[in-house]
Amino acid sequence: MDEEFQVMLADMPTTIRSCVCRKGDDIVIILNSKLADEQQQAGFAHEKEHIVLGDLGKASGADMIEIHAHRI
Repeated sequence: MDEEFQVMLADMPTTIRSCVCRKGDDIVIILNSKLADEQQQAGFAHEKEHIVLGDLGKASGADMIEIHAHRI
């Protein structure tokens, strides 16, 4: 996949490691700034996998996407 994306840090509840979203035509991975580097790296890898799998274009909600992702 040749698609590029932005990465940013944000203060989020510690129960949220990361998320991925679209901002216009850009894909943005948001990492929780409150977490350790290792947890941020794991969150980055998780969100990148969602990008590779094309989850951003799916009509199902985030909960269903996560359920499917963790069954693989």
